Amino acid sequence: MTIRSINYLNMKGKKPMLHFTPEDWEIIMRNIDISEGMYNEQAKALVAILYYTAARPNEVLRLKRAEFYRDRNDLVILLPASKRGNPRPIKIPLKKPLARYIWDYINKCSPSQNSLIFYHYLGDSDKPYKNQRTGNITIRKDTTYKLYYYWKKWVKGISIPDVPPYYLRHERCSLMAERGASLVQIMEYKGCKTEASVAPYLHMSTRQLDEMKKML
Repeated sequence: MTIRSINYLNMKGKKPMLHFTPEDWEIIMRNIDISEGMYNEQAKALVAILYYTAARPNEVLRLKRAEFYRDRNDLVILLPASKRGNPRPIKIPLKKPLARYIWDYINKCSPSQNSLIFYHYLGDSDKPYKNQRTGNITIRKDTTYKLYYYWKKWVKGISIPDVPPYYLRHERCSLMAERGASLVQIMEYKGCKTEASVAPYLHMSTRQLDEMKKML
């Protein structure tokens, strides 16, 4: 197994994280066609955005039509500001394999600029959350429970078992680090506040190791 296939510990720190393969995506899209019926285009666009943007699932579920536009050969998505308050536009080349699912669906959405485009998968229930540092429990709106329910159907049969939607956020950041992105770039892309949250992604790729060898 190569460094490209397996490159950093998962969020629980117990086993290596694997990347989705083209075959996995074929299975996911086929499962969506089987299970989602009239909402299949919405579901495909949703998972494609999760994969390309490293956004939190609750951020994607709240996206509106006004937050998408085309810039020449790129699709631009305006994600919510980072925890540092910085703007977070994400550019996705339309030639990318899954990008067409996003663009095709966006063009079929309601022309109302304030309409939520992933309305079918947006949950709205109260859920208790425990602060791991203080132990305090607060009640918040859970917008992701419907997505997690459907997600289990979509990923059935892929090569990575028991993987949640949040996994795509970590995978994207890992791929960026592997391709040479800096700590600051990953922080801005991920929308996080501290360096500690992106440190696990800054592993050495085979290419980087070869480059360092030349410096000795």
